[in-house]
Amino acid sequence: MPTNLCPRRRKGGYGRPAGTVRTDHLPLGRPPLRRGAEGLPRGAGHRGPAPRRRGARPHRLSTGSRTPRRRTRRGESTGVLRGRPSRLRGVSGRRARGHRGDVVSAVPDTDRPLVATVLAGGIGSRLYPASRSHRPKQLLSLAGEDTLLERTVDRVAFADAVVVVTRPAFVDAVRETVPEASVLVEPAGKDTGPALAYATHRIEERFDDPVVLALPSDHYVDGDFEPTARRGARVAAETDALVTFGVEPDRPETGYGYIEPGSDHGDYAEVAAFHEKPDAETAESYVARGYYWNAGIFTWTPRAFREAAEGTPLGPLLDALDAGDADGGFDAVDPVSVDYAVLERATDVVTVPLDVAWDDLGSWDALQRLLPADEDGTVVAGDAEVVSVDAENNVVASDDVHVSLVGVEGLAVVAYDDRVLVVPTEEAQRVRDLVATLKERGEF
Repeated sequence: MPTNLCPRRRKGGYGRPAGTVRTDHLPLGRPPLRRGAEGLPRGAGHRGPAPRRRGARPHRLSTGSRTPRRRTRRGESTGVLRGRPSRLRGVSGRRARGHRGDVVSAVPDTDRPLVATVLAGGIGSRLYPASRSHRPKQLLSLAGEDTLLERTVDRVAFADAVVVVTRPAFVDAVRETVPEASVLVEPAGKDTGPALAYATHRIEERFDDPVVLALPSDHYVDGDFEPTARRGARVAAETDALVTFGVEPDRPETGYGYIEPGSDHGDYAEVAAFHEKPDAETAESYVARGYYWNAGIFTWTPRAFREAAEGTPLGPLLDALDAGDADGGFDAVDPVSVDYAVLERATDVVTVPLDVAWDDLGSWDALQRLLPADEDGTVVAGDAEVVSVDAENNVVASDDVHVSLVGVEGLAVVAYDDRVLVVPTEEAQRVRDLVATLKERGEF
């Protein structure tokens, strides 16, 4: 069956009651938590999101919920933690682990809280026209029923808290899609570097000696993510290194960056070097040498991140955050990835192998790896109806459009709203160039 690419409302979505708060499992002597200005819980002992409350999702990002919402000022968080009642639950959706009020950290062998930080401020422009400026990739359903953001938040439900970082334009949609997570609003979308510097700073203010687990909201992961994430968090806590997670390649991929591992320390290896996206021949050599794909998933302590980020392009932002001027800090820095700004310059970086099936779902050809094909090798996503004659190995995605293919092979045909994209699957990465042109014309 075709796979849905648009967020849809679940049955019984609006009007579903919020979860019941219980306090009978709080550790003795531990007061209920209070929220700070950013909507993040204050103090030690906060224990993460409630189990999933399956609520309604907006069909389009421009569609708000049926309940009025307070307007959000620039840089303000609107986070909430809600969920269904659970046998082991604390205040505000906090999940207590253990029995009789014992609370166990998600970071093994420590009492430090693990705060999963989900990056949801990007757009995913290479999946144009399904993803556009008003409809980001993380709020699409790709290779599954739930949105990518929902699946990411589910994936890190073991953490002691989950914080979703997004830009002001996406706040309402994010809150409605994952109501059990806290939402932290960055002043402006300036790539992963500023976003994670800001999030790490705010998390350090609100939690007692935390470990941050940072991950994108729009990747595909199949497998048990929790054990590896916990191991990486323990490595970060014990070594004060910046930890990046690497995926063992199953093909020479030119669309990913690579991690060159150095000395092996059992649970982790030192990072000898990061390598940018290679050409085909270089990618084959990287795979042969045992390099990892860079999954863009990290874990660190705030102190380790701060020390590594000082003197980098993020320096002005760090200084401004210390002075309480987040808006001015974002104005003072250019868009930059955390890899380029911090990881590639740091001297103490290690990698932990991520033992799951992983794909960044970065372009339309990725659907050929993740969705079942018909007898002609064609993959259909969304609500497209496809009729083909002598057509093979194509990707078709649309929101309720009839598509006919005759005598073509290796094409991605994508139709959303009033836009149609046709591109060879081998050239799918070049949609980025098209989007740049559309942005210049004000048509993205």
